Amino acid sequence: MLAQDTAAVYTPGQMDWVAIGAVATVIAAIATAILAGATYWLAKTTRDELQQAKQEIETAQRSLRVSQALAVEAEKARLDARGPRLNMRLEPVEWPPSGPSPLSGGLPPSQYQEGEKFRMPGAQNEPMILSGAGVLINEGQHSVRVLFNGLSVRLPSTPNARPGDPGSWEPVRPAGYEMTLPPGLAVSFRLEENRPVQQWVENGQARLRGEPGPNEFGAEIIAYDDFDNGVVDNFLIRIGGFPLEPVQGETDSWQIPATFAHSRPIHFTQLPRLRRYWRSKRANQELPTITLEPEPPTS
Repeated sequence: MLAQDTAAVYTPGQMDWVAIGAVATVIAAIATAILAGATYWLAKTTRDELQQAKQEIETAQRSLRVSQALAVEAEKARLDARGPRLNMRLEPVEWPPSGPSPLSGGLPPSQYQEGEKFRMPGAQNEPMILSGAGVLINEGQHSVRVLFNGLSVRLPSTPNARPGDPGSWEPVRPAGYEMTLPPGLAVSFRLEENRPVQQWVENGQARLRGEPGPNEFGAEIIAYDDFDNGVVDNFLIRIGGFPLEPVQGETDSWQIPATFAHSRPIHFTQLPRLRRYWRSKRANQELPTITLEPEPPTS
């Protein structure tokens, strides 16, 4: 007998489930790839749109800040045009320093001599006065209110008076001395810093170490216009230095050095004027300071 052929024979109408499964798998893989691509494209598009929107917002904010800064600068220029125009001149510092008054009764202090010695610790509490004078001139067209803090002021009615003349100088007041300075007029002032010798010795010791002196003193002049929407100027004055040097060959002994006029070891200086701009002084509202960040580089 012939062996019966057991191989599968395709019969029309019979489903080939293996082939169908393979096709379905391929279709699912294609769909997954399409979905992944669509998701990536959507995410990238959204990210790019968000980045663009962020840049547009930052550009708008920067433009707003630039506009605000320009408006503030224009307001400052307007206030500058009518603000106080004061010119300060400082005279050379007085040298040598001064000591105590020889007599009571408010007489001017006596002046030390170059080479005068101070032996420590006995002389550590002796007074030593550094003095400097200056003049403040109103070169503007409006009267200016001026407040002198830590300074004596020569009264306008005594233009030729010297410090110490009775009734000629307004002494330093704890709350300051305030006056009106009319256009074209000037007022003289003095800064006198009376400190014990020990503090100037400390400055000298710092100088030997190559360090700045720890003792420096000063005063302040505040000037302001009469406008509520106006300015306030601060002038800071400083005096200090090294009025004493070590005595060669002696221990803990100091002396006033002999110097030339151009090389005084004392500084009497004016710091740059600080001007503050007010939207309203009565309401305590200053004009804002707007800082612009550097513009980011374009990609």
